[in-house]
Amino acid sequence: MTYSTLNSIAKQKVINSILSDDKKRKKWNKATEWLKSQMIEWEMQKL
Repeated sequence: MTYSTLNSIAKQKVINSILSDDKKRKKWNKATEWLKSQMIEWEMQKL
């Protein structure tokens, strides 16, 4: 797989983990696109 494909898969896993957490999901639903991208970056850094 290419790097971009692996990156997309990783982002999708992070999004799924955010959506599975009630507190984070509430923030996600209210967030702007910029904030959503930041949330993804923060979660990926934790990995």
